Amino acid sequence: PLPVAPVNMPMRFAVQGTLEIAGRRIYTGRVEAGTLRAGQDVTVMPDRLPNQVASIEAMEGQRSASSAGECVGLTLAQPLAASRGVILSDPTALPRISGSVSGRILWMADLPLSRGETLHLCIATQEIAVRVDALTDCFDAAQPEAIRKESETLACGEIGLVRLATTDRPAVYEPCSCENTLGRLVLMRHGNVAGAGTIPAVGG
Repeated sequence: PLPVAPVNMPMRFAVQGTLEIAGRRIYTGRVEAGTLRAGQDVTVMPDRLPNQVASIEAMEGQRSASSAGECVGLTLAQPLAASRGVILSDPTALPRISGSVSGRILWMADLPLSRGETLHLCIATQEIAVRVDALTDCFDAAQPEAIRKESETLACGEIGLVRLATTDRPAVYEPCSCENTLGRLVLMRHGNVAGAGTIPAVGG
């Protein structure tokens, strides 16, 4: 089947930060999928709290709607306790939320990734502390036929299926087949990008 265009998917808005303007709290971010509309009911993830978009704010003024790929601000009927990393979602088609995420990762750091290591996982604007629980189906990108079904490490230039356990809060994500940034992930080690990949369409 043909991939679904992000604009035709359920709405996802990743909150980047907040601004206080004339006593109004404006949440800035990017429409990752679908169409964001003023007056739209949304679910605040990962807490699954109901809310409503009061207005959409742009440089040229207020809008009635904003589509996938656009960066805008918005106000909400109910203020959020936290902002960056929150995902506003269409309440009729929620993304997945879990304390365990698996990604097909290309490791890029000189020091290998090790089972049991702690890092930070980035999905859209989320940054979550995680622990490496398992490394499976690992291989050198230059020798894809030599697969290690299980491994203790993933070296630079190797690709593997990495199972991650979140240690501070659950992750909001979708399979990579959904064609938006909730299906792509980055692993950070000491503030530097160390690995990147996608979330498999099956499992996760």
